[in-house]
Amino acid sequence: MIFSKNILNPWRVLIWTILLIVLILLGFLIYFFTGQAEPADRVNFGVTFSQKFAREMGFDWQDVYLAILNDLRVDKLRLVAYWPLVEPEPGQYSFEDLDWQIREAARQDAQVILAVGQKTPRWPECHIPDWAEKLSEAEQ
Repeated sequence: MIFSKNILNPWRVLIWTILLIVLILLGFLIYFFTGQAEPADRVNFGVTFSQKFAREMGFDWQDVYLAILNDLRVDKLRLVAYWPLVEPEPGQYSFEDLDWQIREAARQDAQVILAVGQKTPRWPECHIPDWAEKLSEAEQ
């Protein structure tokens, strides 16, 4: 009886529980923080250009875009095909601005990643033209 009471002593259980938790945490810390990640051979950085955001900030978006290409000499660009800008009216497509951006990037030998769809960069996350707001999600 004395032996079983000694094992179930609340203080003893608490001390062993805390000790076990500390040892587990210490094991995780040693495991995750003693190793080193292999350095990347080459890290590539680029920028996202948003025609819509440049306009919202009150800038001439073409001047901003050319400054990014010429002054910053960016060679990797993510361009955004915002649905409201590409299809302002149902069935009427306007690719002139996007074509211009891609041509200018090509002149600077910049690589382009084109973001297309309803969910594209910048807030708000979803860019839907006014005319498509009343359509069902399936029709959009």
